[in-house]
Amino acid sequence: MDTFINLTPPACQRRYHPAEFKVQQIALCQQPGASVASVALELKNQKLTHELAYYRCIPFGAKTEAMSAEQLHLFEDDLAQDVAAVEAQFSPPCRCTAQD
Repeated sequence: MDTFINLTPPACQRRYHPAEFKVQQIALCQQPGASVASVALELKNQKLTHELAYYRCIPFGAKTEAMSAEQLHLFEDDLAQDVAAVEAQFSPPCRCTAQD
């Protein structure tokens, strides 16, 4: 079964911005060398970056990353072997001398 993710934005809705946000945006626009367009563009870039991060996370939710019992057993076996190999590689060599 194919899964379809709808990426089209919902119908236009009136946006509500809190007073603190408006004050912050006005202060940014009043800085030397800043324009309303540059501040709006930066805000749009931040929104798109956040949205892109959200859509990248969707296919990798907790449900899709769950392991079956067999996969978990294989993972634990591989992990034990890898840990043993690393410990053998980094353990100090035995400098034992036989004394009679």
